[in-house]
Amino acid sequence: MRVISENDEQIGVFPTHEALRMAQDRELDLVEMAADARPPVCKILDFGKFKYDQNKKAKDRKKPTNKLKGMRLRPKTDKGDLEVKTNRARGFLEEGNKVMFRLISNGSSPSDQRGTLAPMRSCAPCAPFGCAPVGDPKSWGF
Repeated sequence: MRVISENDEQIGVFPTHEALRMAQDRELDLVEMAADARPPVCKILDFGKFKYDQNKKAKDRKKPTNKLKGMRLRPKTDKGDLEVKTNRARGFLEEGNKVMFRLISNGSSPSDQRGTLAPMRSCAPCAPFGCAPVGDPKSWGF
């Protein structure tokens, strides 16, 4: 079997019992990496650390690459508060996240609803960052 050291250096081709002895001398494990290869490839390494690193990489692959962050606005939000919210949104965008602005309205008449959606159509909070809206503004819960 072909033996590779813990430093990824090829040691050579050895019989199984000799490869096991080399791993035991270093107080490490002999792990078969490619069983289908001729000769089979084995690596001398710490198996516990190897499994830990594999699990950590698998968890990193499962994590979402971008998240959706929500920002809530009201029609009468002051300019200063709007600046704070847009700065927070900028930070989220720089981290690679998506930002969804929600305009919350207490108005019950249709004219109030149309008036509150007007600022969102222009995507005013995102304009300083060169962002564009993904879809049309929607009314939820009216």
